[in-house]
Amino acid sequence: MLKKNPVATANKSYFLGLFFLMLLLFGVFGWPKTSSAADYYVDKTCGYNGNGTSQTCAAGPGQPGPFNSLANAQSGLTGSQPGNRLLFKTGQTFTGPYIVGAYGTSGHPFTISSYGTGAQPVINGNGYSYGAISITNLGNITIDGLALTGGTMGVWIYYASGSPITGFIVRNSTCYNNASVGICYYTEPGLARPNLSDSAFYNNNCYGNAAGIYVMRVNYLSIYNNSCHDNVLNSHEPYGIAVEGGSYLQIYQNMVYNNYSNGIGIYGDTGSDGQSSYNQVYRNVVYGAKNNVWARDIVWQGQVGSNNAIYYNILYSTDPAAQHFVDDTTSSSGNVFYGNVLANGQYGMITSGASWAVKNNIFYEIGTGASNTTGLTFSNNISYPGSNIPNAITSNPLFTNPSSWTGFTLQAGSPAINAGANLGSPYNLALDPTNLVWPPTTADENTYGWSIGTFVYRTGSALTPPTNLRIVN
Repeated sequence: MLKKNPVATANKSYFLGLFFLMLLLFGVFGWPKTSSAADYYVDKTCGYNGNGTSQTCAAGPGQPGPFNSLANAQSGLTGSQPGNRLLFKTGQTFTGPYIVGAYGTSGHPFTISSYGTGAQPVINGNGYSYGAISITNLGNITIDGLALTGGTMGVWIYYASGSPITGFIVRNSTCYNNASVGICYYTEPGLARPNLSDSAFYNNNCYGNAAGIYVMRVNYLSIYNNSCHDNVLNSHEPYGIAVEGGSYLQIYQNMVYNNYSNGIGIYGDTGSDGQSSYNQVYRNVVYGAKNNVWARDIVWQGQVGSNNAIYYNILYSTDPAAQHFVDDTTSSSGNVFYGNVLANGQYGMITSGASWAVKNNIFYEIGTGASNTTGLTFSNNISYPGSNIPNAITSNPLFTNPSSWTGFTLQAGSPAINAGANLGSPYNLALDPTNLVWPPTTADENTYGWSIGTFVYRTGSALTPPTNLRIVN
């Protein structure tokens, strides 16, 4: 029989004991952290400029307490700040601009937000030629819950040189009364377009600018659940939301209204950095674009690329000159226009020869359904009263109350019910008529039958639209 080694036995007992002691300690105190995020505060009512680490005003310069101005916060927080947050006190207005010098890492952004209760803190760009918040060649930054005004832009993100900058979230913010754009991402011409699949602009309220949201030469960005309205004529052609040279963008569930001239616009130029292809614009409500010459809800302009999709949008107007969809391109192909409602106005579609498959749409009380049918293929549409939409059903679609977006639901007996083509995924998710709030919920056409228009029809779902709706951001 082999004898046990007493030294090995003792070592084994020692390490087992140490292991169980570590389990006990970490169970009580938690596992050690390799790094910890920190919050820094800004309160302009404090007499002393603190080091930012406490909400209570500092007892002396540089001691624990808030920064007492935006300028001090800007100089006090720079460089790599993964997971750290700079928080402005609610109810206060800070004179900017804030030229951001801090950045995060992937999954651990540097966040600019607020603390306390009350109105969003205001950062006033003070006439600065770029943004009230300006970011150049830095990435992984979140802007959350701020009011941004008084700059040329509310938020200016500038990819000027070097490696692409990504990781941007702009959410829950109000961008208003800026001279040009509420939220802008700009890539310098000639640089590789950044892949912004890790970025999004959502739940923002943009108004009183020349354009609400404007992005140039980017790919894969998501823009959703924003309210872009009352953006007015200025030195820039006004839009609610605009894309210049962007591909694979998702623009959805935005409320875009009362903008001067254009609602949502996508355009491009010749050359590899100017094309706009594979974009999806869906489940938006666009109305009230106003201009004596143009009153356009969705615009495709310049040499836009191919394989774009526009589906389940509600486009309506009280302007007799309204143009719901305009595409001045001549050679793009593979595009689809599915399940939209186009109501009132002069033109449903103005096109110039680009290829679009036009299915399951409702053209309602429009002067001219399509200005030019060259390049367009039509099936399973309703045009009431009859216009020049080929092969369309010309019966009244029996909307519930077509005076607002909630009223484009279908009544029982509508000729649109179960009359749509099966468009397959992702076009099976239309608007749900039983939950008329914003942003909207969806229902599956495969479950309820493929109908024509933006809403599915669910038995007994022709509800009277509520009169006290509010937009939920």
